[in-house]
Order: sequence, then structure tokens, then C-alpha cells
Amino acid sequence: MKQISRLFLVILTFTFFNCKKTDEKAQKIIDETIKAHGGKNYDKFKISFNFRDKEYILSRNMGDFENKRIQKDSLNNTIIDVFSNEKIERFINGKLQLVPDTILANYKNSINSVAYFTLMPYLLNDDAVNKTFIGDITIGGQKYNKIKVNFGEKNGGKDHEDEYVYWFNEKTKYLDYFAYS
Repeated sequence: MKQISRLFLVILTFTFFNCKKTDEKAQKIIDETIKAHGGKNYDKFKISFNFRDKEYILSRNMGDFENKRIQKDSLNNTIIDVFSNEKIERFINGKLQLVPDTILANYKNSINSVAYFTLMPYLLNDDAVNKTFIGDITIGGQKYNKIKVNFGEKNGGKDHEDEYVYWFNEKTKYLDYFAYS
């Protein structure tokens, strides 16, 4: 019976340590990078910008968020998609539209992708993000920390199986490069 208990303990310990989504070194680098890029300023802000003939307005308030995408269609109608903690909605010329959930999910994924890359590196601390330090490299005389990122299926979005590699400048702590597959 004692051997079974030991075996159970070994399996449990092995499982616990192998289920860890983020290693400590990767987390430390990401935290330093977020701080270098503005840190607490990400907790509460509102920004707007144009991307691919659409206007985006992203706002955060201590965990609450709202992302808007504003565009004109070929008939000059104003289309506003609003994605927040609570819902995704579409308005055309100020009137709420009844849109199937599957179509709303496409709008949400599209808006979320633009917001995600715009707010980089801040969103690398989301719950769905798995981070692994994979080494150091020198590029153009600068030393970089390489971190691999993937996403858990839960809250990881439609493309949760994508893998990313980020290169963080060891001196400035800035995110200088990234790639994905």
C-alpha cells in the first residue's frame, strides 16, 4: 500500500509540474517588458486609430474593456461593431442589428486580433497565454530573450493553436520582433 501511495504522489507531482503553463523566467521577462512599455498605464486608457480603412477605439478600465470598430459600407452606411466583457453587438446607422451568433463570433475574432496586436505586450499576461523561455540570441549586436507563446483552448480564441515567438531586447526590455505559425 505504501508503494502505491508513493507512486500516486510521484504521478501527481509529475502532472502538477508538467501542467504548468508558464515558466518563471518567461513570466519575469514578460512582466519587465510590460513595465517598459507602460505598465500600469494599460490598466485604464482609451486609444483610437485607423487600420485598413476602419477606425478602432480600444478602452480599458481596470479589467473592463470595450473594443469598437467603425466602418462605412459601399452604400455609405455607418457600421459599428462593439465587443466588450459582456457582449458583441453590431449597429448600422445607430440601429442595433439582429445577427446570428456565428457571424458575431467572426466580428469578435476580427476585432480581437487587431486589439491583441495593438496592445502587445500587455495582453501576454492573459489567462489563456502559455509562455516558455526558449533561449537567448544575438541580433545586430543586441542580446534578445526568446519566448514561445501559445494559448490554452479555453479563452484562447479561434486560433488558439497558433504558436508565436517573441524576441525581447535584454537591455531595453522592449518587444522588438515576433513571428508566428
